[in-house]
Amino acid sequence: MSKTFYLTTPLYYVNDVPHVGHTYTTVIADAVVRYRRMCGDDVSFLTGTDEHGLKIERSARQQGIEPQELVDTYAAEFRETWERLGLSFDEFIRTTQERHYRAVAKLFRAVKRSGNVYLGQYQGNYCVGCEAYVAEGRNCPDCGRPTEFMTEDSYFFKLSAFQEKLLRFYRENPDFVVPRSRMNEVVRFVEGGLQDLSISRTSFRWGIPVPDDEKHIFYVWFDALTGYISGMGYGTDDEKFETWWPVDVHLIGKDILRFHAVYWPAFLMAAGLAPPKRILSHGWWTIEGEKMSKSKGNFVTAAELSNVVQTDYFRYFLLREIPLGSDGNFSFDGLRTRVNSDLVNDLGNLSQRTLKMIRSYFGGVIPKGGSADERGRELRDFCSETARLYRERFGDLQINKAVEAVWELISRVNKYLVVNEPWILAKDPNRRAQLGSVLYHAAEALRLIAVMLGPIVPEGAASIMNQLGIHRPLEGNRISSLEWAGLESGSTIGKLSHIYPRLDKKEFRVKVKNRRAPGAAAAAAGAEPKKTAAGGQEDARIDIKEFAKVRMQVARIVSAESIPKSTRLLKLKVDLGSEVRQVVAGIAGQYSPESLPGRLVVIVTNLKPAKLMGVESNGMIVAASDGGKPVLATFTEEVRLGSVLT
Repeated sequence: MSKTFYLTTPLYYVNDVPHVGHTYTTVIADAVVRYRRMCGDDVSFLTGTDEHGLKIERSARQQGIEPQELVDTYAAEFRETWERLGLSFDEFIRTTQERHYRAVAKLFRAVKRSGNVYLGQYQGNYCVGCEAYVAEGRNCPDCGRPTEFMTEDSYFFKLSAFQEKLLRFYRENPDFVVPRSRMNEVVRFVEGGLQDLSISRTSFRWGIPVPDDEKHIFYVWFDALTGYISGMGYGTDDEKFETWWPVDVHLIGKDILRFHAVYWPAFLMAAGLAPPKRILSHGWWTIEGEKMSKSKGNFVTAAELSNVVQTDYFRYFLLREIPLGSDGNFSFDGLRTRVNSDLVNDLGNLSQRTLKMIRSYFGGVIPKGGSADERGRELRDFCSETARLYRERFGDLQINKAVEAVWELISRVNKYLVVNEPWILAKDPNRRAQLGSVLYHAAEALRLIAVMLGPIVPEGAASIMNQLGIHRPLEGNRISSLEWAGLESGSTIGKLSHIYPRLDKKEFRVKVKNRRAPGAAAAAAGAEPKKTAAGGQEDARIDIKEFAKVRMQVARIVSAESIPKSTRLLKLKVDLGSEVRQVVAGIAGQYSPESLPGRLVVIVTNLKPAKLMGVESNGMIVAASDGGKPVLATFTEEVRLGSVLT
């Protein structure tokens, strides 16, 4: 029977589009769950969005829309972004969903029955940005912004009653928070004394009503934290919840550690539920050496990352660059340097020259390993030790150290080829067996490298496996059995290609500079539009030459089908008259597959191909966004297929 493994990201607050910080967290989560799936575990990966609070209510009011319309738009952006980047989540919970409302009500009633809730009055400073009360001082200790003084009736949770229980739990579970330095911070905070916690508000309405007292709505942390159990069946599916809870890993940023490591286990203990097994708290990224800031305009969004480089490139940079738990600096030049040095030079060259020599010297057939000489035995031993270190470090969530171990192996295999000089051996027919042994050892080490890199750079790892002639899915390769001689002698390698293209410095910098559409830089960073001298907004219009670059044509949908593990994406075949293309569209929430064939639609046909959830899309379907819901652009009369929109 397989072991279950449940991991979560935070529920991302829907006050902005996904940026590099959100992406980092979700990429870490994706790497961990890919590793666990390759270990043979039964995995569930939950992410989602936190959608209540005063900040949302105020923002919606300022924009003249309802809060639900605002959160629908942002929640869709998060979900579609993770799907577009191929991040393999299993559950996406929104705190505005009915299943979440039911879970919050059930948890509250359980906590109240245990005698740990009472009605009182709160007076104090409140940080709207962090949705948190501040014990003292005018500025929030977490974000530094000014607080607001508030007085209102509130339900309180008896957090003070859990001080000793929490300290005992920490002593019994010393690895509850990783890294250890953050565990020490949590212990010191709790040892300093705990105050009862306000868990409801009456001064605004955008939230979940408190059962039996609906003038109160839940304070955001009692609401948001419950998403980790509402998404896994608490209050709606007892069997599912019992299968997956307690969670194995909560993956969070260090700024929300106190809420997860103190408040959340106390809520659960009060309700008679098991606390989380482990919390992994990672650091922050600066951008080009400065803190990421909307006002400075140095925001880097997930969409901008994917506009500049392929997903494997920034996955590798984010996972390799810093130890998990430490802060790091993101720079596009640093990304380019790391990619060219490691992925292109080290890994790419090893794969290319090993496979090219097998094709040239053995007609593309994997040679026999034969009896290994001393160098061969040393390489085998090094592979075995690397696999051991890799499993140990990944198991301890030290992902960058696991990657470092693999890169040491890549370096060793490259040196093995240099020392053995197969290009010289190939000139002597009497040394053909030795040549075969050397190339088999290099190819088998390459296979082991590809398997271990599967959770880190899945597209590149899959490419190496295919070129080695191994066509099973990456998840079919078990981490637990990284044994030598898994590569079958006599098998045929696949079609060879470069795994990763080099990032040209000049071209790359142009891409970075142009990563945002005209006028979109301020919007992406959340900055206010600049004003003209006349008091209007700065002109962000484009000229006719720029518009003419976009080619839109009429097409008819031939077929439509769902994409596994995606609730928003559909794979469409569209007829342009001269050809049939495949495109991927995020319209599943509004259109069923069977309702689409035969419809006339508009396709942008001169976009570069892209992969969404691993499915290639050769074009983009045009749709309007009506309250966050897609509405297809179409025609009321018949139009010749392939007609260009002008």
